[in-house]
Order: sequence, then structure tokens, then C-alpha cells
Amino acid sequence: MVVEPCLIVDEQIAFGFLHNVVAMVINVSNWRPAVADRLYDESTALTHANPDTLVHMLGPTPSPVVRKRMADRQRELDNRYPTDEDRRVAVITDSATTRGAVTALGWITGGHMRGFASARIGDGATWLRSDAAQANDIVQTYHACERLVRRAAAANARDTRPR
Repeated sequence: MVVEPCLIVDEQIAFGFLHNVVAMVINVSNWRPAVADRLYDESTALTHANPDTLVHMLGPTPSPVVRKRMADRQRELDNRYPTDEDRRVAVITDSATTRGAVTALGWITGGHMRGFASARIGDGATWLRSDAAQANDIVQTYHACERLVRRAAAANARDTRPR
């Protein structure tokens, strides 16, 4: 199954799926629990519930309330769609502190999460899929998602300027 890069959640998130990996670029300016719910509802409508994920958050990070809601929704999915496979999440961020925190969280929780700098997206994709051709496909899908969400943000900014 392949989902070509597309925009979801009011064009604030770009989403693509291939090789059982979601590539997602998030540019949400105003996180609320309802936005987190839409992210989970719309993304799971496009593909199965627990694929490996390469994710990059361009905008502000969600508040603790929203992060809790996201964790609750992920637990619901994990319970509804259990898997024997270890789900991997590659988090793209240029903050060394955030990368360290993501990796430490993975160690503490026993989950498979790692942080990667944006200049090392290929390393994140290779960590998710060791096959070089698949990793390259994931990187290309990520870049397509990034272009989509940046274009949508620019168009939205033009549409909301005072005239």
C-alpha cells in the first residue's frame, strides 16, 4: 500500500506512506486536543494504525495537555491493533537537547525512538529501513511532504494578510 504525499488536518500536516513507513511533516500553529484527535483520525483513515514513522515538527511543540492526549490516542491504537513487531519512530529535529531526550525516552520506555538532525534525514530513514532503495524512497517522500506543508503555510499566510 502506498499513500502519495497529501495534506491532512486543515493542510497543517503533510502525510505520505510507503514501505510500511509514514513520513509526516507537521506545521500546526495552534495545538489543541481536537487537533491531536484529527491527526490520529485522519492518518489512521489513510493507513493502518501502527506503522513505523519518520516525523518532523516545524511549528511549535504541543502543550503537555495535547501531548497527553496524543499519548492516550497512541495507547488506544496500540491496544486496538496489537503487533509483535517493534514500532520505530525517527524524530527529525535540529535541537540536540530534543534529540537526546527522544533517544533517552526510547531507552526508558523500551520503545524504539531516535532523534536525527534535519541534515541527517537519510540516517533516520535508514534506521527505519535498512534497504537502501526503500530508505531513499522514504527520504523522497519526506521531502515531498515538506514541500507540500511549506507551500500550504505560505498560501495560508498570503490568504490571511490584511488587504
